Amino acid sequence: RLEILVVSDHSTDATEKIVSEFARRDTRIHLLRTPGRAGKSGAQNLAVEQARGEVFLFTDANTRTQPDILVQMAANLADPRVGLVTAAVVFGQPDTAVGKGQSLYWRYELFIRRQESDLGILAHASGQALAIRRELFRPLPLFCGEDGILPKDVRLQGYRVVLDPKVVVFDTMPDTLEGELRARIRM
Repeated sequence: RLEILVVSDHSTDATEKIVSEFARRDTRIHLLRTPGRAGKSGAQNLAVEQARGEVFLFTDANTRTQPDILVQMAANLADPRVGLVTAAVVFGQPDTAVGKGQSLYWRYELFIRRQESDLGILAHASGQALAIRRELFRPLPLFCGEDGILPKDVRLQGYRVVLDPKVVVFDTMPDTLEGELRARIRM
């Protein structure tokens, strides 16, 4: 019942080769390629078009997850009022001014999201790991990130968005201003 779709948006590293090797050994793994540079949202739209499952788990290539992330996130979706589940993100912090500033900001942001989730008003998610019911997914505009638009779509359809603090994923933040700009501006 598990299908793994990896979308390459004209990757310039060894992603396509690595995924192809895994796909030869496991028929649940599929490599998809965007027809042109589509960006993250375009890649996710392509994946959803090809996917067969009832629940989609979106994650980033550099995000590290716990082995039981699917079980943990699916447990939240056992509640029929929940339409989207997001994870708590822990960032590895470089010892730079940018890294320290990002760390402080992120701790505060995660605190606010936990409170909003507990109140039933959360309308933002972490793009590093979020799960959504198929029937609630709406194609993403290419200029919007899934972490901002999907939770709002789910809320507008009358479902809850929850942050499960037991679902923890790991990521890194850019440690320079140039890296931060690259992460936020499509070039």
